[in-house]
Amino acid sequence: MKNISNLLSLLATTSLLSACSLGEMDPLEGKYPPPAESSISSLVSVDRTMDGNGMRHFAVELQGGGETLSFELVGAEYYLTANTYTPASESAAGVNTYVLEHSSYNGSPLKRGNITVATEDNLNYVFSGIIWASSGDVVKFSAKGYVELEPDVVVVDPVVCEGTVSVIPLQGNIGGGWGPIPGCFEAMVTALDEDGSTLAFIDLYTGSETELSGTYTIAADVYEQGIANNGWVWEGRSGGSVIYSNGTMYMMKEGQIEVVDTPDVMTVSCYGARTEDESGNQGPVNFVFEIHKQDVPEPPVDETLYKVSTYGSVNKAEDHPWTQDESGNWYQVEDVFEYDVVALDDDKTIGVFALYAGDTDNLTGDYEIADGKVAAGLANNGWNSASEVGGGSYIVKDGTAYLLKEGVLSVEDKSDEITVRGENIRTVSPDGKQGPVNFQFTISKGEPDPSVPVECEGEFSSGELWGNPQGEWIVIPDTFDTIILAKKDGETVASFELYTASDTDYIGSYRVAESTFEAGVANNGWIWGESSGGSVFVKAGVTYMIKAGTLTVEDDGNTVTVRGEGLTTMDSNGNAGPEVIAYSISRPEDPDAVVECDGETSSGELWGNPEGEWIVIPDTFDTNIVAKKDGVTVTTFELYTTSDTDYSGTYRVAESTFEAGVANNGWVWGESSGGSIIVRSGVTYMLKGGSLAVSDDGSVITIDGEGLTTVDANGNPGPDVIHYRIARIKE
Repeated sequence: MKNISNLLSLLATTSLLSACSLGEMDPLEGKYPPPAESSISSLVSVDRTMDGNGMRHFAVELQGGGETLSFELVGAEYYLTANTYTPASESAAGVNTYVLEHSSYNGSPLKRGNITVATEDNLNYVFSGIIWASSGDVVKFSAKGYVELEPDVVVVDPVVCEGTVSVIPLQGNIGGGWGPIPGCFEAMVTALDEDGSTLAFIDLYTGSETELSGTYTIAADVYEQGIANNGWVWEGRSGGSVIYSNGTMYMMKEGQIEVVDTPDVMTVSCYGARTEDESGNQGPVNFVFEIHKQDVPEPPVDETLYKVSTYGSVNKAEDHPWTQDESGNWYQVEDVFEYDVVALDDDKTIGVFALYAGDTDNLTGDYEIADGKVAAGLANNGWNSASEVGGGSYIVKDGTAYLLKEGVLSVEDKSDEITVRGENIRTVSPDGKQGPVNFQFTISKGEPDPSVPVECEGEFSSGELWGNPQGEWIVIPDTFDTIILAKKDGETVASFELYTASDTDYIGSYRVAESTFEAGVANNGWIWGESSGGSVFVKAGVTYMIKAGTLTVEDDGNTVTVRGEGLTTMDSNGNAGPEVIAYSISRPEDPDAVVECDGETSSGELWGNPEGEWIVIPDTFDTNIVAKKDGVTVTTFELYTTSDTDYSGTYRVAESTFEAGVANNGWVWGESSGGSIIVRSGVTYMLKGGSLAVSDDGSVITIDGEGLTTVDANGNPGPDVIHYRIARIKE
């Protein structure tokens, strides 16, 4: 059987951004006795330490009935966050993992299993899960306890960044009416990283258009100078003062903000703030931004055509849309309706185009994207709530939703499909990045044919099959326990557990059965709490167990296709699910294979601070190599070279080491990444250790790495061998 980490809870709520990464399934070992119910019920202690990377390590001890369970959780905040923590070795441990070497049950080290931490207030906690110990014990536990941790006493280094400041007259509600507040102004301060993504937005109420220095108290619905408008989310929209941390928006709710403003630089600092995300989870309490008030260059724009062929629907609103007149009065626009053209991909929304037209069965025509206007021939612009799309028109690419802001959409409406095309469109992600400017969605009206396979990336593993056909657990001879995971955008959408006659070739028919340990059987699906395994799949955010029927498997060595017709499937509540499924699952890339790419290179001055002060490093170049396949970036290498034209040599992967012969380590911050990174099966991995051998003949750059240390944004290890052959793009 197989344990899909948090599959049910994470995939039951489908995000429009589809940005969450699913925890990896535990490795198979074959013998799976049912877990014993533990007597552990209470929390004994939580000790917190911080490692050299700023990660917090929480040593948790649970006890009850003479049993003791201890584990070391790793997180990014000073308090324990609600999450499912997956096992990792000490060298690979990262955010939302627990350290196997420092975790045990009754003194026996843990081997695997997921640990779930639940809390609504970051004070009262429930710890639960199923763990496997080296002693052979398999234990299901649940314990409660109260944990209150004080914020770290740390020196906050300022985040040096660029940003903008705009000041307008303050509008507010005084005396029951909305209008300008005499003598007050609203200063909107935006801190931006080097890619133009928002780091923080500070909404200050001041008594001057030019002098912004002072102390501001974070408050709600107070319209006077000396106030920083608190962060808020309401009916899909957000505003006020917010800060972004690890890709999550936190609203500022309480505290004081100190501002020191000069003509070129604004310093914004806060200590002991109360911040929270949309779910009420606490965020950063201390922060300092040193904002250099300069024009931020626009990020490069990919002008290639983003082309999608999929299925979906056209939905007409029942009521006429509302808008405001020049006096701010709301009214409905007669003879106009809003039509939402929805594009879906395996039940996930990947595009919405909100078009205004009269009462019609055909939407063919041009629609200008507009904000706050309602009329036939217009398209409602996209708007969002923090990192989630709120409404209007938007498209999704590579897991990111881009809001349509300006331009004209051309629509061709046919009886069986509708095509929406945009050229030179301004699209913006929730954090301010420019998205595709040219795109075309061809949308078949109606549900997709379930017999057409869903295209997925795959993970495959085969091991000994353990069973108890005679009442005693033994290894079943000449039979393998094979697990096939089907993934889209890093999320597991199906898992098949097959008992195969080969550990490499899975061709055949598999009868779905329970507790039947022989070749030609697919283990039936199961759900137990937040865990699931066997043969299961996800549709529209719901996990379905396959209980009966036959799975047919085709395998050409590169792609495994799994089909099922006449299946009996059900969700955890016993509701019947689809009878027909089909998945086309590509095998992962061969790590020893050479990836053929086109490449773009650039070399400039290398800046570093070897003595604590930023200087230009003499006789050394900061060289960036961008490898692309079909116009999409798959790898970047940042090398510190002795030549700006020939990059041959050996480069040691290191961090903050500014000298020739070094490859800058990879990093991921929110939706941004840099340094030396690779992309495999849609997942970005950062290079953290090892060395790269580079050969450059002027036309082709060959990069080889073996024994590398690579990790994704969640700390999961990636490939340790890479080979790239990058052809320079001719100018």
